[in-house]
Amino acid sequence: MRNLVPYVVSQLNCADECPFPLVSVSIDESTVFCCFQEGPIIAVHAWTPSSSWIAAVEIEYAEDKVVCIKGNAFAHSCVIVLENGDILEADFAQGCEQMTVLHSFNKKVWTCEWSPDGEIVAVVLSDEQAGFELVLLSQSFEFLSSHTFSDTDLALAEKHVTVGWGKRETQFQGKGMKRDPTVQYNPQSGVVSTMDDASVSVCWRGDGEFLVVNARLDYSERTTRRALFVFTRDGQLSSVSEPVDFLLPSVAWQPSGQFIAAACAPNDDKQYTIQLFERNGLKRTEISLPIGLQKPTSLQWSSNSAVLAVNTGTENSEESGTSEGLSYLFVMKNWRWYLKHVTSELENAVTRWHPEQPYTLVQHNMETVKFSTYQLASQTNDQGLAAVIDYTEVGVTPLGFANVPPPMSFANVSLPAPVQSVACSGEDRVVAALIDGTICDIKLDLEEEELTIVSEYKLLVRPRLVTFAANGDIIVSLETNVLMQLSNGQAEILRETDQISVLKGDYYLCKSQLFRVADGSIVSDFSQPVLDFFVSGPDTYALARNGSLLFNSRVLAQGVTSMFATSTHLLFTTLNKLKFIHLNVSNPVVPGDDEINEQCREIERGSLLVSVIPANMSVVLQAPRGNLETIYPRMLVLNKIRECVASLDYSRAFIECKTHRIDMNLLYDLDPKQFESNVQLVVEQLRSEANIDLFLSSLEDVDVTLTKYVDTGKTSTEDNTNAADSKEQGKRPEKVNQLLEFIAPFIPVTCQITALALAHPPKLAEALELASASPEHVKHLLFLSDAQQMYRVALTAYNPRLALLVAQQAQMDPKEYLPFLKARDSESEYLSKFNIDVYLKNYNRALPNLINDPESSDSSIVEFVKHHELYVEALQLLRGTGRECESKLLEMQAELLLRSSNYVKAGENYEALKDNQKAIDAYVLGGEWRRAIALTDSENRKEVAERLVEVNEMNKHYEGAAHIYAYFLNNYQKAVECYCQCNAFDDAVMISRLHNLNDVLETGLRESFSSFQELISDCTQQVNSQLKRLRDIRLKRDENVLGFDNLDNDFADDVSVAGTETTNASAYTRYTDKSSTGTAATNATRRTLKNQRRQERKKVRGKKGSVYEEDYLIASTARLVERITTNRKDLQALISTLARTNLLVYTNQLVSGYNALIALLDANLDEIYSIDEKSLIRYDASGHEIKVEKPKKPELPETVHV
Repeated sequence: MRNLVPYVVSQLNCADECPFPLVSVSIDESTVFCCFQEGPIIAVHAWTPSSSWIAAVEIEYAEDKVVCIKGNAFAHSCVIVLENGDILEADFAQGCEQMTVLHSFNKKVWTCEWSPDGEIVAVVLSDEQAGFELVLLSQSFEFLSSHTFSDTDLALAEKHVTVGWGKRETQFQGKGMKRDPTVQYNPQSGVVSTMDDASVSVCWRGDGEFLVVNARLDYSERTTRRALFVFTRDGQLSSVSEPVDFLLPSVAWQPSGQFIAAACAPNDDKQYTIQLFERNGLKRTEISLPIGLQKPTSLQWSSNSAVLAVNTGTENSEESGTSEGLSYLFVMKNWRWYLKHVTSELENAVTRWHPEQPYTLVQHNMETVKFSTYQLASQTNDQGLAAVIDYTEVGVTPLGFANVPPPMSFANVSLPAPVQSVACSGEDRVVAALIDGTICDIKLDLEEEELTIVSEYKLLVRPRLVTFAANGDIIVSLETNVLMQLSNGQAEILRETDQISVLKGDYYLCKSQLFRVADGSIVSDFSQPVLDFFVSGPDTYALARNGSLLFNSRVLAQGVTSMFATSTHLLFTTLNKLKFIHLNVSNPVVPGDDEINEQCREIERGSLLVSVIPANMSVVLQAPRGNLETIYPRMLVLNKIRECVASLDYSRAFIECKTHRIDMNLLYDLDPKQFESNVQLVVEQLRSEANIDLFLSSLEDVDVTLTKYVDTGKTSTEDNTNAADSKEQGKRPEKVNQLLEFIAPFIPVTCQITALALAHPPKLAEALELASASPEHVKHLLFLSDAQQMYRVALTAYNPRLALLVAQQAQMDPKEYLPFLKARDSESEYLSKFNIDVYLKNYNRALPNLINDPESSDSSIVEFVKHHELYVEALQLLRGTGRECESKLLEMQAELLLRSSNYVKAGENYEALKDNQKAIDAYVLGGEWRRAIALTDSENRKEVAERLVEVNEMNKHYEGAAHIYAYFLNNYQKAVECYCQCNAFDDAVMISRLHNLNDVLETGLRESFSSFQELISDCTQQVNSQLKRLRDIRLKRDENVLGFDNLDNDFADDVSVAGTETTNASAYTRYTDKSSTGTAATNATRRTLKNQRRQERKKVRGKKGSVYEEDYLIASTARLVERITTNRKDLQALISTLARTNLLVYTNQLVSGYNALIALLDANLDEIYSIDEKSLIRYDASGHEIKVEKPKKPELPETVHV
């Protein structure tokens, strides 16, 4: 779908530099080496685009023909091969004006060709006796190998030659190998054409591993035949072509290695052909040249293997009266060879492609070197009208109407001469410029599927480029650099211009400057060669030859292969991406390759843009092999949906969402207020109940305009990425429920059932009640919900008939529900409800029905409560009823409470049952000494008190034990000790002074002093050690980011920080909370949970060297502050008591130690909690970046005092 369009044509006039005829040209990098010869005088001149003629060497050597030359820009030299066998080197070094003989043969040189890497020279020699000989020389012209052609070489054509892949049975073995046995097969014998001049040609494959020689062997009448001989790089004969009649001397090997092209003389229909062979010598296919062409003199492949140039002999031109040749440029797409362009050669010219610039054709004759540069351009418009050139035919396909796959077209028209250029209008017109100067205005009739020539313009000068202006006039650029306008049968010359390289609409491009057709004013200067452009208001976009995308001369992107513009977007392709740029912004932003929004899309590698049709939301791409692919990018689809919603066309928006699998939430989220105010219109436009159900079933509590479908045209790329990655930002709680309630009055009953079933959470009971009126509604509800679940909902409503209807519509097994439902018909109301709840395992709900059933017995109630442990619920229901089973349940619950160690509650049950002894035992086990003593009499009080003391001391309830010792057991010494242990120092002082126990008091105070002193010492040591460690962590993290995960073990220099084949984790993974970054496997869930638990243990433990250690140390400091704050009250009480008892030495130590600890913390808390923002960044399990809350600095307690 792309045509070869002339881009730049330039000429190098050699007659001014040297008066001798130009005989050969060689190009190396940007240097052009020209060899001139006049009799025995040989001259070599070098030319560069920047410095023009830079060097020249001229000598008088011998009057012999120059076969070829090979220039070397780096070595400033040129090698000349003469027909007599001498190989000369012209050195352009300063002061050196002579040629050196590098090598000599004693035979005639027919042809010579250097390998693509320049390391091997292939020379074909001959003499009258030995015939042809192939000699391979090294770069320094040392002998490598040789091969003398003989009639035995032709026998190799009859043998199978492996092509290096597959089996013989699956390889192509020639058209005659597998044929229809009913059709007579007449193989060719290799008849020599009368046009054969017995010359020889050589061509290398692009990688330099093989070369082909096209030679004719004339050893006898039986062996006179022309064939292609394929040799390896070391000179071994690899294969010989199968016999083909009338083969001509020209040959060209496609650089990619796919085809070997050779010309073939005409047969009976007077039509030349190009035969295409494989490397094994078998003929693959052929190209039929137009009838009437002159003899092909040479074949040349472009360096990228895309274009085959067929150069023909000279013919008389009626217009100019001169003799000129033509070059026919063929391009293959979808295994169809298109003749894309016919270019005129210089008189008696030699033609070849530039070795480094793929689309530059180099021609030279005895006076001039001509450089013709082409580009592959697509002649389409935003309506999808595409035109394809094939010699004298133009194929047109309206891609927006009928996507006809190439090589076919929707309609074709034959024109009287080869087509030079073609263009499409914005409607249904096509203009074609012919090589004979005719301009044809063609109209496409979609109904008749045909093209009609509406008008023709005859020009005296050959046109180069043609286009349509915005007003429909035809703009033509002539080869004489004149710009012409054609309108209403009239031709008007606008102005003379420099050579126009691109002509498009109302603008044209000369060199790197963009001009306006109307007045010739400059629109923009891109400062570099440009292949395509687009004007959007005051801004201009362009695609440079080096693959840069330009915006007003500013480079937006690199590696761009094609571009296309609509009224709102600029589309461009890279190697495997299709990207969009918004045109309605002042500073366009190019999305990255990793973008997940609508501005970037994966495409097939190497695909190019053909057309963009905004009305159809489609983009047509052409793959490298030629096939078309139509895609519907999210950018165009979403823009269309946004336009439909803005215009209240919810029907079209719904269809596009359904067709292109767009989340239906977008219909509401684009404009919720508009949707709610026009909800009745929306329901009417959705029309069918199926469409409404589809919309309702797609609703989620998420705003998709902030997550999946961010409008990139309104916000920057950075904001879009953050919005799409933030799940919290897109959450809309209760959105679904509110919308369902709002839309319910306007939708049919079936859709109301859908709305109730899809609520969050589902309102299945209400939905079933609404659907119970019709079996069809029940069936619809069962389609939305699980059948077993709906059966249980019906039973929960105590409606057996509705449950039967659900079961029947769900086609459940009657054995599963009929016996149970029939049994309920013969039961009382309460018993039926009870059995239904038991069946549903709703035991809490079944218990009231059992208790309220007048036929139920106490034993059945007790047995049911005991079996399901419903004591609390049963006692609440039985309280105040006076039933005998209440006391039995209290006793059973108390026994259960004792077994579960809930002694206090068990004691309360026994106390309610008036069983004081069991209540006392339960209170004693629970440590409730006040309740236990309150229930004892004077005789058993001491025994109970001793048991209570033992339990309280064992459970470290020293205050209760102290009270019992002091007031019930009269053991005052133990009372003082227990009071000191629980920090009740005032009570200890009171008891000690009442009973003269000062020594016991002093001992208890010293033990408390030791405990608090140890606490202060431990806390001080902890603060100092953790503060030092925290400083080390932060210092080493700033010095060595990679070593932060393992501070004690530096990374080895020879170990990669990247992931391996067994894990995707790298040295950077430790900064995330992701437990696994690999691809999910079968056991991934179990492994992930295990890793998560391990990570949680690391966080809690604060493993040294891990990324969690800093967080652990900060949290540990907060716990330490909380600990000393909690103990301050008891410490202050101890200090006061020590002062009252004249133990001032201990008092001062505690005061100074505690206050020093507070001062230490006060001096370093700011440093401990000085956390930078980067340390707060984490990643959740999905890889999304989150920021954790900064820890809050704790408040320190007040100091203590005497």
